[in-house]
Amino acid sequence: MSSFNSKLAALGIEPMAGPSFEPLSEESIAQLQGKLGVSLPEAYARFLTTYGCSMFSREINCTPQGSPLYFGWFYGFDELLDAIDTYREVLPEAIIPIGDDGAGNQFCLGLDGDDFGKVYFHNHSIGWHADAEKYEERGEVVPTKIRYQTVHLIADSLEAFIDGMV
Repeated sequence: MSSFNSKLAALGIEPMAGPSFEPLSEESIAQLQGKLGVSLPEAYARFLTTYGCSMFSREINCTPQGSPLYFGWFYGFDELLDAIDTYREVLPEAIIPIGDDGAGNQFCLGLDGDDFGKVYFHNHSIGWHADAEKYEERGEVVPTKIRYQTVHLIADSLEAFIDGMV
């Protein structure tokens, strides 16, 4: 975790509001995991209990090898609960929002199965409901993976996500 924290410090991580970080308590982590019905990836739980709601002091590109994708801020406890509720019907079931880009798009984290620990980007301009309706109009079952149309993988882990930021 020390190289993880060193990278975050080098990127200029800072509290979102006020002079100091407001990390989540172990009780808040337990409450969040209870609401989700799954355990958080260890790296993300450690991030939350170290930093909580946070941002960077400068513009951070999350995809230096591709088209720029800039990071906005990481959610704290209340924002995280609100975002989970807001995007529950949009995102794949095993993926939750953990931060945004400042323009309404979400950085997300996989919590189960093949998605566990992976970081995704959700583009709020891409929907899947119209495609689902077409399946229903034809009398076909809507594929369970249809919600993946709104997300794309950007890192295999939170550590790789942070490590790739510039």
